[in-house]
Amino acid sequence: ALLNEEGLRLLLKSNPDRDSLQTGRAAGRSILIPSYKNQRRSRALQQSILAVQSEHFRVDFSLAKLEFESGRPNSAESLLRKLLARDLTLPMRSKVLEILARIKLRSGEISKSLEYVHQLERNNRPSATKFPFAESSLASVSESFRGLQDVLYNEQTPSASILRIRVLFVGQRYAEALSLTEQSLEKSTDDISLRDVAQLSCLHGKIISHMLASDTPYDQSSLAGTGLGAVLKNFTSPGSPFADISVRGAISAVALESFERARQLYMNVGDELRAAK
Repeated sequence: ALLNEEGLRLLLKSNPDRDSLQTGRAAGRSILIPSYKNQRRSRALQQSILAVQSEHFRVDFSLAKLEFESGRPNSAESLLRKLLARDLTLPMRSKVLEILARIKLRSGEISKSLEYVHQLERNNRPSATKFPFAESSLASVSESFRGLQDVLYNEQTPSASILRIRVLFVGQRYAEALSLTEQSLEKSTDDISLRDVAQLSCLHGKIISHMLASDTPYDQSSLAGTGLGAVLKNFTSPGSPFADISVRGAISAVALESFERARQLYMNVGDELRAAK
């Protein structure tokens, strides 16, 4: 179970025993035909190794997550960095990167958190292969391992876009956060869950509410293409539009509409606690 991919490949390529090969003759030449029994044994060995590696990951990841949730981010980060150095499947790697980004977000290290979010987004790209062994001798078991992986890891990976929005929001990069939120909300419901739509709607309301703060700098160009930009496009008075009572009322209405939408969606998915918040 401790064998890594390279070690397993070398093991499978090592001198086979006599039971693993059958000798035949064709056109006067000797050929070696791997027996069905040996192939089945190799697949079983590979699946067993992958299953144990997955179980080890789950135990170590759970410990790191517990450290993080218990207020020991340094210990959690150390454990997660060790996990990241392993040969992980893409779903495993996503889980590690997501917690690392959250650790940096909680400590206020916005740029570092965004670096981990960027890695998470690259890791989650549809073009990326789901199994890191696709080009190795383990490719033959990827389909068999798919069902096992689904059983072990049926928890949905949090949306990288939502995490990026949260980081931008905490970093007071409101215009970027608002633009990304509205882009994400425009996606088809087939591509995003109701719970994610609820989170995005709630974030949309929070971002707009914080932008109403008197110390928030106003930059019309940065809001172009957003719903808030549409509200403010006809504002021609000098100074910040956030200081105008009528504009503040219109913006507040947009925020309240987003919060109400989030409340209804949370109720639809049975999350009454979030709906109340």
